[in-house]
Amino acid sequence: MTCSPNDRAEIVLMGYPQLVMAEAEGYTLQECLRPGPVFCAESRPYQPVREMRELGEQLNTSLAEIVAEWNAESTRRVHFVDSIVSDFEGHEADPGFITRNPARWINEFFETEGDVTPQGELISKGSQDRQAWYHPNKAGQRKMADALVLKLGIPTAMRPPGPREADLRLVAGPLLGHRRAAAGAQRRRLLRRRQDPREIRVGLRRRRTVRPGDHNPHRLPTPGMGNTPVTFAFG
Repeated sequence: MTCSPNDRAEIVLMGYPQLVMAEAEGYTLQECLRPGPVFCAESRPYQPVREMRELGEQLNTSLAEIVAEWNAESTRRVHFVDSIVSDFEGHEADPGFITRNPARWINEFFETEGDVTPQGELISKGSQDRQAWYHPNKAGQRKMADALVLKLGIPTAMRPPGPREADLRLVAGPLLGHRRAAAGAQRRRLLRRRQDPREIRVGLRRRRTVRPGDHNPHRLPTPGMGNTPVTFAFG
């Protein structure tokens, strides 16, 4: 991993939730050891939920060890969000093919985009895409984001503007845009008239010396001007 010396990005490794509920550890499947003519002639029972949860524990332990080893050898610190398993407790998927956990934050079989309504009801869309199954749903993704913010806070660059900043941006944005456009138009006029000694640029303003008889549509009538040159300043 290479980073610029001036790069201030925060590197974060997220833990991963357990995929199935602890309450379902008694869930049992049958592994067929010897197929028969019609049905399985010999089988053995096994408990996939217990094995999956043990694998999940090993995964998160390995992630924590990898981050610790990296931080011990590198000046570029990596943060590990290790609260995901406990945050998702009780919100994992139900391993049953028909039953579902109504409080799940993980997509179960044949569903995707699960989310919690304001009334607390979980709704989802049907899906045949296996890549969508057993991954955090929309509600789960938000909970993972909450855990990240709780661990590290919100980077300054990602913070939404406060009321005062929003008001300033609302006012200053169009104003700066108009001023830039006016400055660009002024530069173009100066390029076209750069041989005209009557017009010189001063900052973002220009001054024009108007003499009697000059054609100037912006000139204001000045009583008693006579032959005296008059200088008008306008932005």
